[in-house]
Amino acid sequence: MKAQTIRAVIQGLFLLFFLLLFALTKFPLGSPIPVELLLRLDPLAAAISFLAGRTVVPRMLLSLGLLGVTIFLGRFFCGYVCPLGTTIDISDRFLCSKKLARLKIKNIPRLPKYYLLAFLLLLGLLGRSLLWPFDPLVAFTRSLTALLHPTVVFLSNLGLDVFRPLAERWEMDALANAGFLQSSYASWIIPVVSLAVILGLGLLGRRFWCRALCPLGALLALAARLSPLKRVVWPHLCTHCHLCRERCPTGAIGEDEEKTAFGECIACRTCVSVCPHHAVAFRLRKMGSREDLNWDRRRFILASLVGVAAFSLSRIKFQPLFTPRRRIRPPGAVPEPLFLARCLRCGQCMKVCLTNGLQPATDQAGFAGIWTPVLVPRQGPCERHCNLCGQVCPTQAIRCLNLEEKGYVRIGLAQVDQDRCLEWGYGRTCLVCDEVCPYGAIFVGKSNEQDQGRRGPVVDPQICVGCGVCEHHCPVLGEAAIRVSVEWEDRLREGSYITPGKVRARERILKGENSTPR
Repeated sequence: MKAQTIRAVIQGLFLLFFLLLFALTKFPLGSPIPVELLLRLDPLAAAISFLAGRTVVPRMLLSLGLLGVTIFLGRFFCGYVCPLGTTIDISDRFLCSKKLARLKIKNIPRLPKYYLLAFLLLLGLLGRSLLWPFDPLVAFTRSLTALLHPTVVFLSNLGLDVFRPLAERWEMDALANAGFLQSSYASWIIPVVSLAVILGLGLLGRRFWCRALCPLGALLALAARLSPLKRVVWPHLCTHCHLCRERCPTGAIGEDEEKTAFGECIACRTCVSVCPHHAVAFRLRKMGSREDLNWDRRRFILASLVGVAAFSLSRIKFQPLFTPRRRIRPPGAVPEPLFLARCLRCGQCMKVCLTNGLQPATDQAGFAGIWTPVLVPRQGPCERHCNLCGQVCPTQAIRCLNLEEKGYVRIGLAQVDQDRCLEWGYGRTCLVCDEVCPYGAIFVGKSNEQDQGRRGPVVDPQICVGCGVCEHHCPVLGEAAIRVSVEWEDRLREGSYITPGKVRARERILKGENSTPR
C-alpha cells in the first residue's frame, strides 16, 4: 500500500497548494506564483479560447507544458494533480459503501468524454464556447468562489463577533473593529449543483466523471496514448487473481490483466501495490499504443450528429431576454463576441473584486453570457484604485491594465432619473452622488424649466466612466435615482484607452471647469 499512500500524500499537497493560491486571490496580490496557475495549466481551456477567439492567449501557453509532460509521463495530472479528481476520490470513499453497491455500473463507458471533447472543439471552431459547464478545473474554481469563499468569510466574521467583547475589554481596538466584507453571488446555485452532480456520479462507480464524461481527461488521454511509460505485466508471474482489475480506479485494466487502456491509466500504481506476486510494473516501452478506441459505424454516426448539433447551436443568435442596458462589463473587457469566447466563467474576477460588485450574469447577457461577470453598482462599485480583475483573468477576457489606463476606461454612463432624485424631484438637499464621484463627473445644474428654476445633479458624459460609485451611495431606497447603463462603453481588443479627448476633459476638471452635458 506504499504507492497508494504516497499518491494520497501528493494529491493532498497539490490540493492544499491550489487552495492556498485561491486564498491568495485577494487584494493585494502578493503571491510570487500566478494565483490563476491552475487555469493557466488547462490545455482544453487554451484550445477553446484559441479556436473560439481566433487568437493565441499568451497566458495560456503554459498549458502546452502540461501536454508535453503528459506525452512523456502519461495521464499523471488526473491521478496526482487535478484538485477536482482529488475531491472526487475523497467523496467516493463515502459513496462506495456496501449499501450503495447496487447502484454501481459494472462497465462504465469511456467514449462519451471523447464525444463531448469533439463537441466542444467543433463548437469552438465555429466561434462558440460552451466549456464552462464541463471543464473540471473551471468547475472546481467556480465552486470555490461561489461556495467556499462566502462560507469562510461568514465563519471568520462569526468568530470575530464572538471574541469582540473580549477584545473591547482588553482594549484591543484592531481586533474589536476588525471585519471582512461578506461576499455573496447571484445564481450561486449553478456551481453548487454542478459540483454536487459531479460528486454524486460516484454513486454509479469510482471516478465516474473522470472515466465517462471529463473532456479534459479525454484530451489528456489522447496525449497519454503516446507515452513511452506504460504498465507491463510479467506473464510468468501473473496468476490472474483479478485484484489489479478490481482495484483500478479508472477501469484501465481489461478482462485480460495483461492488457491496459493506456489512455485511461492515471499511473496511480495501485495495481503494482495490490499484486501479491509482483507481476506488475511500469517500464519505458516504444512510443505508441496498442489501445483501440473502437470507433464503429454507430459511433461515427453519433459523432456526426454531435457535429451537426454543434453547427446548429453556433447559428443561434443568443440574445438576452431583456434589454442589455445593465450588462456592465469590468473595465478592460474585450469586445462582447470575443469576451464570450474567452471567458471561462471561473469566477476569479468576482472573488478578487474589492466591493463584491462583480456578479455572475443571469439574464443581462442572454443564454450565451450566463455566469460571465457583470458589475452591479448597487451591490458594489468599481473601485478606482483596483485593477485585480484583469490581473487574475487567465484568458485575458479582461485585459490587464495599469491603474492609470484603467481610469480612462468607460464601462458605462451614469444617468439621473429626475423623477426619483431627491434634489430634482422633491427639492430636498442631497447631492451625495456629486460628493462621492471619484472622477468629478457630476456637478450641479439648473433645470430648463424657467418657471421653476430647479437645481440638481448633472452627469458630464465626457468625464463619467460608469464606475457606479454614485449609484451605490445614492440614498434613495430601492432602485437608485442615478443608474449606470452601457451607453458609451469602451471595449477594445488591443491598444490604449487613453485618448487626447479624454485627457483634455480631465484637465478641465482639474481646472475646476465642467463641460456642458450633451
